[in-house]
Amino acid sequence: MMAKRDAFFLAPLVLALFLMTSGCTAFYGARGVPRGTILTDVQGPQSTQNFEMSVQAGELKKGTSTAEGYLGLVAQGDASIQAAVTDGEISNIHHVDFKTRSILGLYVKHTTVVYGR
Repeated sequence: MMAKRDAFFLAPLVLALFLMTSGCTAFYGARGVPRGTILTDVQGPQSTQNFEMSVQAGELKKGTSTAEGYLGLVAQGDASIQAAVTDGEISNIHHVDFKTRSILGLYVKHTTVVYGR
């Protein structure tokens, strides 16, 4: 009786682990950056259509926006470029970066960082 009950609880865990670590998305997220099953802490560029490359980096303002997810059940926040532009009071975008941190998929934080004038 005990073995059936243990198998009943263990089977969904094994299935979830298999699904999280199989297929094309096992190691790469939506932007082609590495994604870890246990921990993800990556950052990189995000494409925009209007770059203003003549500005020196020291002259740029910075705005951020964030969205977070908990237990894979609840997600909240606004990580849009528009929210980061509003936060940094930016009217001309120079470039956009992102940062994603995930711990066991239980806690996920995505931050969009916009630089500009």
